[in-house]
This record gives sequence, C-alpha cells and structure tokens, in this order.
Amino acid sequence: MFESSDNGKICMEWRYLPLKPVQGRVNMYVDELLLGPETDRFKPLFSPGTKAVSCFKRGGTLYVDLSDLLLTEAGEASAIKNGIKLFRRNILHNFENIHTVEVFVGGRPAYEDNLFGQKKR
Repeated sequence: MFESSDNGKICMEWRYLPLKPVQGRVNMYVDELLLGPETDRFKPLFSPGTKAVSCFKRGGTLYVDLSDLLLTEAGEASAIKNGIKLFRRNILHNFENIHTVEVFVGGRPAYEDNLFGQKKR
C-alpha cells in the first residue's frame, strides 16, 4: 500500500516475491517497502535511501529500526507520520502472525518526544 501522488488515496501495488528468500520473508518484505513503489504514480513511504538498520520478530511483535535518513523528508515521499502508519499497515496486512510493529528511527521509538515533536498516542 502506497499513497497516490495524484490524490493522496491509499492504493495497493502487487509484487511477486520469492517464497523462501535468503534473508527471510519479513526482512525481504521490509526491504521491498523501503525501496518504494514500482510505479511513479505512488509516493515512497520514506525519503530515498532509508534502510532497515535492524529487523527482527519476537513473539507476535516485529521490531524495525530505520536509518535516520528517514528524517530528512527528501523527495516526493509521504509525510513521516503517514509513512510510518502505512509501513505498519502493510506489514500487519501481509503477515498474520505479526500483531504489533514497533518502529524505531536511529535507535529511538518513532513517536518519542522530540523525535517528531509529538508524543506517541
């Protein structure tokens, strides 16, 4: 799911990915999300070059630490808050054994005070 560049609506993009990738299905999926959409009609979730510093699953929770390049808001990416919401939504939609996605940026929780100027709700 990505935000449309034309009207801001959320649109689905289908991709065919290997069933047994070397890095694991979740890690491969996270990498694919961070690469952005295949079509130029959709906005990438984050600034170009944003990478997963770490990504692991414990129980039903996925922990993802994204590079702080995400904070630059470069290019035509979604707003940071919208990008993180869509990032979570994509993972929860595609992995039924994941119930919570904890996102960190530069090692800090994504909605911690002073990271984006607001508290997590």
